[in-house]
Amino acid sequence: MFFATTTETLAETLRLHKLWLEDDPRGRQVVAHQGAFGGGQLGNAMLVGADLSRADLSYANLRDADLRDANLSGADLHGAELSGANLFRADLSYANLTGANLSYVNMIDANLSGVILDGAELKNTRF
Repeated sequence: MFFATTTETLAETLRLHKLWLEDDPRGRQVVAHQGAFGGGQLGNAMLVGADLSRADLSYANLRDADLRDANLSGADLHGAELSGANLFRADLSYANLTGANLSYVNMIDANLSGVILDGAELKNTRF
């Protein structure tokens, strides 16, 4: 399932992902390989286990998003707002986090191999 550009469709996508997390047969995992939603408004989103590998999330608002166990490998997150996000056990291998705000982010047990953190804000980030 890919994110769409309308707020209603994004809300529906997140609703179906939440159902998927609850093992509801009507639910569907968010899978957005190479999806482009830079600048997207995903603050407080429940994206546990989402597959956002190689997605364009540049300048996206992911403040306080729950991205535990998410696949963000190779994702472009430069300039993204991730303050307060939960990236516990997320795969961030080879992700571009240049200039991203990672203040107060939980990155414990995250895969950070090859990640680019140039100019990222890391105030109170937990590794």
